[in-house]
Amino acid sequence: MYFSVDAAPFLCRATSVCERALTVGYLSLISPKWGGVNGYSLRKQYIPCSVYEVIFMPIRRFLFSAAAALTLVACGGGESSSDVTPAAVRSSLSVTNLESSGFPWGGQQSGVLKRWNLPIPVKLNGDARATASVDEIERQLGQTIFDRITIAGLPDNQIRRGLIVSVGTSFVPPGSSNPCQGAGNVAGAPNTGGYPFPFLNGAEITARLYINLDNPGCTASQEVTTHEFGHALGMGSHYDGFGNGPAISPLFWGVLRTMYANPIGTSSSSIVVR
Repeated sequence: MYFSVDAAPFLCRATSVCERALTVGYLSLISPKWGGVNGYSLRKQYIPCSVYEVIFMPIRRFLFSAAAALTLVACGGGESSSDVTPAAVRSSLSVTNLESSGFPWGGQQSGVLKRWNLPIPVKLNGDARATASVDEIERQLGQTIFDRITIAGLPDNQIRRGLIVSVGTSFVPPGSSNPCQGAGNVAGAPNTGGYPFPFLNGAEITARLYINLDNPGCTASQEVTTHEFGHALGMGSHYDGFGNGPAISPLFWGVLRTMYANPIGTSSSSIVVR
């Protein structure tokens, strides 16, 4: 689950996480209502295309060439790709998957890599964010990760293995007064917070999992959607660059790439970082 603060839907967005966040940074210099860092994520606010292209595009070009520090702040303190060392990938993979001490592993298959056998059947249900996420995951990993056909037309109750995107059914923790504390989550059913049991066959993830996006009070961003796919693909606990700070980051991609470049059940000592 990722804690998100959404904002008013305007017309334009920048072309990447950092560029979009930096645009918010420009606006913050003029009026605090436009953005900044709030909780776990940057407030995502967009501006009309004409205003963005005429006023803020030249500023963005200048700041990207002259102010790397501002870029890091605008991205929620996340690391650049040059900061993604093999040691950082190995440490984060251990926290989120190999150690098995956190949710959802509950101590199962400790010390070995837990992931899906490829390709993973996925039912996107026409959600544009989910489609963009699976496209980007396959681009980043350089291989086919998902089977988008086999279960696409099946009723949910006929699906035994795969990922189902469900919109409007994200789980909000009991007692929470902020619906954005549940912008997205992965679970065994809509509107719930728990995984099915069992969901592992040895170290292979094999179950019907729901990627729940949005609830009546909050809409998941593109970054949060990709974050939830990360959980569904085998990331458990958050780490720096994955929920601790930004929803996703270069380190997130390094960890995910390494997970799917090593065989299921690979021991911690034998993991090859990609």
